Amino acid sequence: MYKRQSKMWADVVTSAGTTDAEEIVPALADASFEGTRGTIEFNGMDHKYPHDAKFGEEYLRRVNFQWQATDDGGVQEVIHPEDLSTSDYQRPSWF
Repeated sequence: MYKRQSKMWADVVTSAGTTDAEEIVPALADASFEGTRGTIEFNGMDHKYPHDAKFGEEYLRRVNFQWQATDDGGVQEVIHPEDLSTSDYQRPSWF
């Protein structure tokens, strides 16, 4: 597991000893990184979306935000996923 996302690419390049895409792409495909939104891993070539990041409870989690008006101007709230939400979705008046 990689400890810092900013180092993921650099660590793979250092381990492979090259920046050649022919060697780096397979090395990244085997890499795993624990980030703030979950584990970053990539789909294999046999997947419908090869090289795309994996999403789900065990991997990356999509976090949706919404700007909501307050008496002081506004605040950005998490509205999804439910276990991380800080507010419910508010339908905008212009919608």
